[in-house]
Amino acid sequence: MRTFLAMKKHAAAKEVFEKIPSGSVDVINRQWQIQNGSAPLPAEDENAIKEYICIQAYLMAHNEFNDWFSHFHHNKPQRPKLQEGANFTEKVKHEHREQEYEVELSRWHHSLSLQTDDVVSKIYNVLLFPDGWMVDQRMETQEDEGRTHQLDLLRQLCLPTMCLLLHTVLHETGRYADCMVLADIIASEQHQLYTVFRRDELQRFLQKLRDSSIQLLDQNLDPLGYQMSS
Repeated sequence: MRTFLAMKKHAAAKEVFEKIPSGSVDVINRQWQIQNGSAPLPAEDENAIKEYICIQAYLMAHNEFNDWFSHFHHNKPQRPKLQEGANFTEKVKHEHREQEYEVELSRWHHSLSLQTDDVVSKIYNVLLFPDGWMVDQRMETQEDEGRTHQLDLLRQLCLPTMCLLLHTVLHETGRYADCMVLADIIASEQHQLYTVFRRDELQRFLQKLRDSSIQLLDQNLDPLGYQMSS
């Protein structure tokens, strides 16, 4: 699955992931408790469980983004057009279609708001994963250099993309102030997400952030989304 994720073959990664029985983590924990009581799981097993949950969170975030993207770009109702020179009957029909359009547009906006909340939550589940996404829970075992390298590589390949996708969602739905919040999280020493960005990726994100700041200025807010003092 790591290889599929690294190659951005999310459908293939999902197919492999779904072959793992959904209750596997609970089964492992129960079997261990039966045999060993309250003793903690071996570090290797605990790290494998965390990796499983990390991949699950990542695939869920991507799936939510794809659903949001499809709804945003393909499901928006189109305003009906009145042909030039239309007669009275055609104008009446057009008014009826306009009313239907307004109802459908309202439904679309409501659904978009719900989907936006869902995808933002799912992506933040990855970005703010406890103790770091794809970071081993315990380092007590003899370090596997190949595994450590693969996990570090996945963080560098996947997390900047997640940040860019999240910015896209927030910016396209007019949540410009939340774009600034995302920037603060990326720059924070607590999460240190900035460390997984290449220089060109960071420049690309800063350019997108600039676009969001301009939108905030157009709303008479400061570049960070706060009310300007008079």
